[in-house]
Amino acid sequence: RSTISQSELIFFTPKVFEKLPEQQPNPQSGEYYITDTATMLAASHPVVVYVPESEYLDCGTPKSWLKANNTVAKKQAQALKN
Repeated sequence: RSTISQSELIFFTPKVFEKLPEQQPNPQSGEYYITDTATMLAASHPVVVYVPESEYLDCGTPKSWLKANNTVAKKQAQALKN
């Protein structure tokens, strides 16, 4: 059992579709990895990263995912008011 987790949610603009034809499958697995597409896109387009400030937001179930999204949305709305 691990106490370490990595969770992420990635949003792309429609520009991602311009990079998909350049995508190559992984030679070992034959799979396409979205992280490779993100890296290619980041080389020519700005990237925005949101890093939570001390609160872990569980996204393991639909209910917890919705709660996490509401938490972030409320914080962003408050920041925009200031």
